[in-house]
Amino acid sequence: MSLYDKPVAAEKFRRFYKAVKANNGHMGQNVRAVHLNYNNVCNFKCDFCYTNAPNQPNARIKLDIDAIASVADQAHELGYYEFDLQGGELLINVDKTLELIRALGPERFFVIMTTNGWFVTEEVANKLARAGMDRLSVSITGLDGEQHDTFMKKKGAHERALNALKFAKQAGMLAVPTIAVGHYNAQSKELEKFCDFSAERGYLTHFNLAMPSGCWKDNADIMIDADDRARIDELRKKYDNIIYNMWNPFDRNKEELLGCNTVNRLYITPKGDVFPCPFLHIKIGNIHEQRLRDIVDYGFSIKYFNEYNSKCLAGEDTDFLDRFTRTGMSIFQPLDAHEIFAEEDYISAPIDKLIAQL
Repeated sequence: MSLYDKPVAAEKFRRFYKAVKANNGHMGQNVRAVHLNYNNVCNFKCDFCYTNAPNQPNARIKLDIDAIASVADQAHELGYYEFDLQGGELLINVDKTLELIRALGPERFFVIMTTNGWFVTEEVANKLARAGMDRLSVSITGLDGEQHDTFMKKKGAHERALNALKFAKQAGMLAVPTIAVGHYNAQSKELEKFCDFSAERGYLTHFNLAMPSGCWKDNADIMIDADDRARIDELRKKYDNIIYNMWNPFDRNKEELLGCNTVNRLYITPKGDVFPCPFLHIKIGNIHEQRLRDIVDYGFSIKYFNEYNSKCLAGEDTDFLDRFTRTGMSIFQPLDAHEIFAEEDYISAPIDKLIAQL
């Protein structure tokens, strides 16, 4: 399904395009997507889970449907045009997932869901498409089925992931294999083979940088280096079907960067905490306590989330990670932005700090 099948979402996208173009191709404070983790329960125990999903004491925590509908209304007013439903694995409960989609008012957004593919049958894919899902992103490690199943700790996971992509495309959704790219695979022939495989089948390939986050929090060796980044840029030039959130999708020369997407692509946890992105577990607000507009304004008042950065803060900027992240942080144990950032870390002092000084 195309974004232009949804006129309201398409209009927000057009405004985003014009604003980025007017800002020299940089993201700036032009908002784009909300990543929503309704519930973190999962049927897998992946080695690289950025939410640290194997820690299941928090599995009972869920966002309320009314709260989701409210935040969708607020996101629409602010101009967010994408909603990415995540977990955990939402398709453990298909009926609840369909309810979530309806709660968004899906005609207003390009609706995405990220899944491991295990529960995606032809019937499920058709139900998702009819409910208003536009894109199904399926986590995958490549073409090596044995390696994939080992990473996911689930025999048969690779076969089901490939089937999920096939069923998604047949149902009329964008089928998007999402692959983590890090120092361990950026230079590999296997990565390019997977790009060929995806292109031949008419899929979009979504690159996510391997992040020292969640289960990989203390594993900086996975992060790409300059040579890896150059290799990723080569693949960008070679293929027309690779997407990466840092790239400027409007640049026909495939060279420009939007910049780091913090706050432009918010992440909301099952507790309602809001992070600047899915991989930086730093709380900038909570949807149960504040309006989304106020949370966004506060997030953009932090200079690292406001200023243009050609590096991904969570996946490349080791200086930021060394200064502002800690061992043990997770989506359920985030750091509080008010506590870790000092006055010099702000573009201008947030209102609560100004009040405290009176």
